[in-house]
Amino acid sequence: MMNALLPYPGSGYESAAGSRGFSAEASIIRDQMDALRESRSRAVTLDPGDRETVRRMNEIVVECTRDDWDGDGAAALSPASYQSAERFLKALPAGLRKPEVSIDPDGEMVFEWSAGAQRAFSISFGAGGKLTYAGLFGPNRTHGVEYITYGLPRELVAKIQRASGTR
Repeated sequence: MMNALLPYPGSGYESAAGSRGFSAEASIIRDQMDALRESRSRAVTLDPGDRETVRRMNEIVVECTRDDWDGDGAAALSPASYQSAERFLKALPAGLRKPEVSIDPDGEMVFEWSAGAQRAFSISFGAGGKLTYAGLFGPNRTHGVEYITYGLPRELVAKIQRASGTR
């Protein structure tokens, strides 16, 4: 069975998310990465374990595309946030537990992993590939910002494994 992510209204992949290069070489690499992203986005068969994640992402698109979707003044789902979460989901390594999906009142999609009250990790997806994360691992806490450009930061994968009890 093939699963597909519901296209966000007006969406499309951002050109070289997170790219800060201005040289001729950077332009060539950006064009090549855009072509690769475009070819991969045409037909993506998601792992069966992604079904629930995709279903929830699609629900959020339907339910949260208008301001005040929660009745308390929440911002509408940001198209850039949705696109960043979509790219992240497609890049997750096989065998990694899939996240719970929600949306913050600021309009950013959130992925969460947990294995009990003292082990949790969440990532909020912002514009330009910005990932804001926070984790609780027993008495230890972590938080920070990373940018997803052409691959997942290994540190985030390790934290997801730790929070979901797969490491």
